[in-house]
Amino acid sequence: MRTWIYSVTGIAATACMLTLSAVALPQSQRVTPEQRQRNAAVRLQGLQQLQKTAQSRPGANIAVHADYVGKPLPELVRYSDVIVYGRITSVSDAYEYFAEANQDYAVKVLKTIKPKNANIPIVSFPQIGGKLWFGPNQFVNFSESSNPACTVGDEYILFLKEVERDFFERGFRRDYILATGPQSKLIVRNGLVYSVVGKQYDGVPVDSVIAEIERLS
Repeated sequence: MRTWIYSVTGIAATACMLTLSAVALPQSQRVTPEQRQRNAAVRLQGLQQLQKTAQSRPGANIAVHADYVGKPLPELVRYSDVIVYGRITSVSDAYEYFAEANQDYAVKVLKTIKPKNANIPIVSFPQIGGKLWFGPNQFVNFSESSNPACTVGDEYILFLKEVERDFFERGFRRDYILATGPQSKLIVRNGLVYSVVGKQYDGVPVDSVIAEIERLS
């Protein structure tokens, strides 16, 4: 279970706390009518609050925070359907996803690590961030402190989970999500790998990390 706390910069208002238990369910498990109804009610509540904020304080910054801990490499490999080493090539405009702003990152795959012997040219995945509009001059800016935005040109090793397009009926536009959250992104700078969450990798050669992933796959 993951808890997201919304803090609106400069606004004296009660934080909107949403506990999203659905994200922990395995892909094969169908959403029950009760879960669907609860998700819809929580989404509506969040959207109503966001719209009020956009109308009263256009351009307000909403910082989404979640506490993550680093995961060991064997666990990341086990959770992932697809693992790639690639470069961010584009970022989509923001769109509403469960009362949040999300953006899709397109990735040119430099190497497919899992499945073995596969050749996947392009993947994309969603992440919180961007500007969410509710009308002319009515918008809020989203960011997630614990999961920094990617930049075009950045290189990552990505651990991805394959999902259905109507994943929990919450609007994912892509067939992949980060397998375990930001722990599933390892940034590569000048051929060296660094963890986004935790300190498991702090300047390890990318070829060594890829070889270890291949051994575990």
